[in-house]
Amino acid sequence: MWRVAHLLLGQPVVTVTALVERLEVTFPSANAAVATLVELDILRPQGQQRRNRAFHAHEVMNLLYTGIDAVLDDVATLRNYRAGSWT
Repeated sequence: MWRVAHLLLGQPVVTVTALVERLEVTFPSANAAVATLVELDILRPQGQQRRNRAFHAHEVMNLLYTGIDAVLDDVATLRNYRAGSWT
């Protein structure tokens, strides 16, 4: 499951078949990981179809839409504060 979660940072929309190929795992393993991530609300299904359904990591998508620059600015500010260079 954590390999899938890590992958979502660079590829926030996936299918179970794509995970099988990308992570070189079995279909049941990839499907179980996706099911767990859906239960944890990390992944959300797109559409109502049962086969070849895509799932998206909505928080990663939100970050991309709202702008990663603001997040990086916040991280830089926190690092400066911790380093004692807060002015």
